[in-house]
Amino acid sequence: MDQVVKVLIVEDDFIISEELKERLLRFGYKVLGPVDNAEEAEKLILSETPDVVLLDINLNGEEDGISLAEKILASKQQVAIIFLTALSDEKTLIRAKKIKPAAYIIKPYEERNLAIAIDVAFSNLSDQKLDNGYLIKDSFFIKDTNRFSKIQLSDILFIEAKGSYSVITTETKTYTLTINLKNLLSKFSGSTLYRIHRSYVVNIKQIEAFDGHQVVIGKHKLPVASSYKEEFFKKFRFI
Repeated sequence: MDQVVKVLIVEDDFIISEELKERLLRFGYKVLGPVDNAEEAEKLILSETPDVVLLDINLNGEEDGISLAEKILASKQQVAIIFLTALSDEKTLIRAKKIKPAAYIIKPYEERNLAIAIDVAFSNLSDQKLDNGYLIKDSFFIKDTNRFSKIQLSDILFIEAKGSYSVITTETKTYTLTINLKNLLSKFSGSTLYRIHRSYVVNIKQIEAFDGHQVVIGKHKLPVASSYKEEFFKKFRFI
């Protein structure tokens, strides 16, 4: 099932944190927090694995936002860090630049700058850039109107070629990527996605039944072309 991108707010100003929450919910993201200190933020990062952390530098408690960001980086989690702060002095900037955040936004901020920063954050994390999305490890982040939607590769049912476009089908929705099927498939080395036809790529873990001519995935019956048949059926073990 495709997922909503999760954004954690770490901000010690209640009014700003509530404003951020409202805007992010309006964008269509799932909001974690807000929390106002590093200790609570660390717990949420471990338990909820956010995709983006909006991080103030001044926080309640002993640790500031830059120290928290250093811990996030050390954990090797795939989390995009965006600093959102009123601080712009040279000492703070030098410390913050070592983190290599996706963005450094000075308060007061504009809503458009926040949206752009999240877009840039996924760009910095991505293994592969697509025209309207990003491939990060085993997930797609696809631009869907004014937000990103997260799709695990394992949740893809099949992908259909539509000329120079590729249409991804999950259990709940379809997404159109501006890349042809051949080029898209080349980005999936080591995945469970395999081509069965010039127009179709399927997730073999989603197949419910098959014969020599077609595979069944849910309500979908997809043809297996003779030119792909031999290679495709090598993926299965027969008793």
